[in-house]
Formats: sequence, C-alpha cells, structure tokens
Amino acid sequence: MQKQDISFGPRTQDGVKAWETSMTLAAMPRGPDISFCQYIYDRISQANQTPPLASLTEAQAQELAPGASWSIA
Repeated sequence: MQKQDISFGPRTQDGVKAWETSMTLAAMPRGPDISFCQYIYDRISQANQTPPLASLTEAQAQELAPGASWSIA
C-alpha cells in the first residue's frame, strides 16, 4: 500500500501484473538458502543457478503437507 500512496499505483494493466507478481515473489518464503534478491538476480542475469519457482513451491508444499488435515484415516 505504501507504493500506491507515493506513486498513486501502477498506471497500466502490465504495471498491475508486474507489481502483483513482484509482491507475490517477495512474500513467498524460500528457506534459508535462497533470498528474494538472489532469486531475482538469478533470473534477470539468466544464470539459472536457482531452481525454478514451480519446483521450489512444490517442494515447500510437500514439506508443509497442507492437505494432510483433509486426509481420511
């Protein structure tokens, strides 16, 4: 919300998508080995040393087992 107070928010639909994507990435926990800045730098520089976001998310979901409370014993 602070960005919107300062700049009155994004001005285009592409700006809205970019803002929402960057805020989502910044909010996602990645564990002790990967920081947000490290991940963004890796993608921009095209070094591809960091695993893709989809695999990081999948691994994290398996660790947390969000569906475990729904399983029938």
